[in-house]
Amino acid sequence: MNAALHRSYLYVPAHKARLVEKAYASEADAVVLDLEDAVPPAGKEAARRAAAEILSTTPPKPTYVRVNSPTSGLARDDVRAVARPGLAAVRLPKAEHPQQVREAARWLEEAHSDAACRSSSNPRSESKP
Repeated sequence: MNAALHRSYLYVPAHKARLVEKAYASEADAVVLDLEDAVPPAGKEAARRAAAEILSTTPPKPTYVRVNSPTSGLARDDVRAVARPGLAAVRLPKAEHPQQVREAARWLEEAHSDAACRSSSNPRSESKP
């Protein structure tokens, strides 16, 4: 899937099904399923499962996932769970070192995903597996 820049991205907590539906029905060019700040700790696993399910098919709009930060201990499992056919790219928040982006890109590659990895700190930075 092409990880092009879009005019508008709508971030939505992945575990809130009704909000996800509204995001896909909106005028936004792309949807970002959020597993990070918009999801409380108790909802992280449910959000990851919901995002994986959505991305198992072809969503109606280009779909990105903002995973948890590289230092959270959750990022690797997030990336592996969402590396599905419907994923345009992973957005990696709070990446402080290029190696963290390269590592996330490697996780995508290990999952045989064509999706890109972008740092949310610099959306123009990209690493393709």
